[in-house]
Amino acid sequence: MAKNIYEITDTVITKNMETQEVEMIVEKSTKSIKIEKEEGYIKIYLKDIAKLHGLAPQQNQFLFELFSMAGWNTNEIQLSVGKKRELVSKLGTSMQTLNNAISMLIKKDILLKKDTGLYTLNPFLFGKGDWNSVKALRLTIGYDFFTGEKTIEAEQQEVKTKIEREWDITAEIDNEIKEMIAESII
Repeated sequence: MAKNIYEITDTVITKNMETQEVEMIVEKSTKSIKIEKEEGYIKIYLKDIAKLHGLAPQQNQFLFELFSMAGWNTNEIQLSVGKKRELVSKLGTSMQTLNNAISMLIKKDILLKKDTGLYTLNPFLFGKGDWNSVKALRLTIGYDFFTGEKTIEAEQQEVKTKIEREWDITAEIDNEIKEMIAESII
């Protein structure tokens, strides 16, 4: 795990009202914060995923279109009836073929159904966004030893933007500085 060192410098300027002299006090604090690095990865192409999962050429073509439609940091795909019609027209196929492809992708755990017309690309196969967001999307898939039943669990993680994470770090450092001042360390 990588460590980044953040140095925060607070400057307080005061003015002596009697002498009108400016006095400056500089307080400095250094904090070591662990920042999680992205997991190692292997670049794989959609056609390779299709081959590994035994997808037909039309299903592979459909998967490519789905990936381009997936939301950044969410992997979500909204497939309204209108959007399906657009895909059918673009791919030169039928609505039934499209619906069969969706069913096959769900069956092979490439596409996960969230709600009517709302799907998610499996975050163990696809990552579209920054690492913290993709990690938050990942599911824990387990199998019951005796029944063979599959269970899917999602660990709830709050997805924050880079600026929100930086604000959290700054607030954490500020709190530590205040504690050090209160304890007369600085």
